[in-house]
Amino acid sequence: MTDQAREARESLRPGGYESDVRRDWLLWYGVLGGPAAWSVHLGLSYFLVYILCGTGYIWLLHVVTLGMLAVAGGALYVAWQQRNIAIARDPDCLDDHWQRVRFMGRMGIWMSALFGGAVIAGGISVFFLDACSSVQ
Repeated sequence: MTDQAREARESLRPGGYESDVRRDWLLWYGVLGGPAAWSVHLGLSYFLVYILCGTGYIWLLHVVTLGMLAVAGGALYVAWQQRNIAIARDPDCLDDHWQRVRFMGRMGIWMSALFGGAVIAGGISVFFLDACSSVQ
């Protein structure tokens, strides 16, 4: 790559290297935040049922659901924001860097929405089913 082409490409990235590292972390949070929230929700809910059924604080399972839904929702927002930045910076989708940002943003939106729905589905079951019936 020539120096002129490198300078032109760098002009598309405000802030230089630090901005790219921050954007990469945000993109990976956007893609993996939803699956991580679902995994933590599933594991923590199964673990807490045995503890909370003996104490009567079963409502804490709803708090876990809301917390993990907030993590998945935050990941969806970050992915949406990064995708919109990529569209604004490179509307014709010519630069490889912005193509990757756009792809990861779209993937993060879908992954966060899907796994956020899985968190909701897991949380709804606590409303309709007695979680403590199998612990006896």
